[in-house]
Amino acid sequence: MSKRELSRLAGSADVEGSRPKRRRDTTTYAEGSSDVDVTMSEAGKATSRQNGGASNRGNDSLKELGLHLLQTVKEAKAKDGRQLAAAFLTKPPRKIYPDYYQVIKTPIALDDIKKRLDSNVYPKLQAVMADFELLFNNAMTYNIKDSVIWKDARDMLKLAQNTYEKLAPLLGAGEAVQDDDDKRGNSTTPSLDAMIRSRLQKLIEKTDKDGRTLSTEFMQLPNRKQWAIYYQQIKNPRCFDGILKKLKRKDYHTSADFASDVELIFSNAMDFNLPHSGIWEDALTLRATYVRPPIAL
Repeated sequence: MSKRELSRLAGSADVEGSRPKRRRDTTTYAEGSSDVDVTMSEAGKATSRQNGGASNRGNDSLKELGLHLLQTVKEAKAKDGRQLAAAFLTKPPRKIYPDYYQVIKTPIALDDIKKRLDSNVYPKLQAVMADFELLFNNAMTYNIKDSVIWKDARDMLKLAQNTYEKLAPLLGAGEAVQDDDDKRGNSTTPSLDAMIRSRLQKLIEKTDKDGRTLSTEFMQLPNRKQWAIYYQQIKNPRCFDGILKKLKRKDYHTSADFASDVELIFSNAMDFNLPHSGIWEDALTLRATYVRPPIAL
């Protein structure tokens, strides 16, 4: 990146003090239990073992699989048996957390996903998954990194992505997910490649109301000599040029692999730069562009 927020260095000793108010954690967390071991419900395990063969399923099948994905997430537990979904069932009260709605431009909760499924709003299972990405990325954006809710959101997002990858093939060719034969190969399938390139192009070409390209600061990694502090704090650096190179090498075998790299670009930028600084705001806007459900694009 050509520039960094200079205030980041000046404020690096007390970044947390400048952060906006965060959503209150409503659950206790035992000492030493920070490594969440998310478990899937028995129903989830059963469905993930089903075979395909239903390429012409209609809305009922989409709704059924979407509800199963929702139920799997809602029943997720930490290794200590703690239910993880409690903080994500409904949106934060606007009167108690007004700053949440200033930071998060597209709020969503599990009950919203349930209503959309019941109303047959989703055209694809991919759109359902996009709402889960939006939900948990919202939580990771608003809450302080490594807080209880932040960790819960991170691990539930992984669970949702893994479950989606197993369920999507049951709907046939309409979902851009590889089957087992594709995963055993060394190349990206045409459908997955097209999906990644389309979403990546939208991110890279996104501009603000003045026509400024928002992706500029995220195309390349910061100069290591000039920004040694960046590499001390950010353990898994990512940039759009790196993603383009991986795409050219056909390194992405699932949509979740691609989504993980894109999320790292945004989370790294928002962790390193001061909240509401220029780069922080650009990362927030691009993240919202990426996770917005396909039906809204």
